Parts: sequence; C-alpha cells; structure tokens
Amino acid sequence: MKLHRVRSGQSMVEFAIIMVLLLALVLGIIEFGRAWMTFQVITNASREGARLAALPTGFSTAGAVTTRVNDYLTSANLDPGRASVTATNVDGATGTDAVVTVQYSADMLFLGPVLGFLGTSTVPGTLLLTGQATMRNE
Repeated sequence: MKLHRVRSGQSMVEFAIIMVLLLALVLGIIEFGRAWMTFQVITNASREGARLAALPTGFSTAGAVTTRVNDYLTSANLDPGRASVTATNVDGATGTDAVVTVQYSADMLFLGPVLGFLGTSTVPGTLLLTGQATMRNE
C-alpha cells in the first residue's frame, strides 16, 4: 500500500519566503531611487548657489547664496529646514574658487530601521546626503 503525503503547505511556505525577498528587493529599489533623486536635487541646488557666489564683486553675499539654495530646494519639494548650506569664498577675488556645500538629512521610508540598526546615520531612519559645487569667481 502506497501512502500519499499531502504537500499543500510546502507551496505556501515557499511562496512566503520568496515574497518577503521580492518585497525587500522592490522596497530597496524604491528607496535607492528616492535617495538618488534627492542627491541630484541637492547637487543642482549647490550649483545654483555656486553660480550666484561666483558673480563679480558686489553682486552676491553668503545670505543670498543660502536663499538661492533654499529656493531651489523648495521648488523641488524638499524641506530647506533639513539642509545645511556652507558657502566659502563668496564675492572673492577674480580667479579664486567659490565653493558651496549643501548637506541634507533625507528620510528613508522603508529601510530607515535597517540603516539605524547598522549605524550608518546619526539619526535613525535618515540618510545624510552632501552635494558640492565649485565655480571660479568672475
């Protein structure tokens, strides 16, 4: 007499394991895409600030550079309150480099607890992104 074992539970367990891995992969792709988009916006904001900082003497100040960067972040739907703007050599001598650095604390929607657990950020659930641009003073 042959005994037939019922294996209906095996498929459910395999599906559950694969589904968790697939969901983690999809959420990781979404998080990476959001972080990359935010990084691009921050880099472009630093370029906008550096362009203003490189204008001839008397046209720009550190406050004007910060305002320009914050306006760019606002137009991209990012919170300027989470950004730190550093402008060096604004309104400097012709031929010197004006440098604008923007640091932004971006929220991680899905992978925040993982990043916090790994200690990759000072604030759990956030990722510190930095964009920098250098332009020669005119």
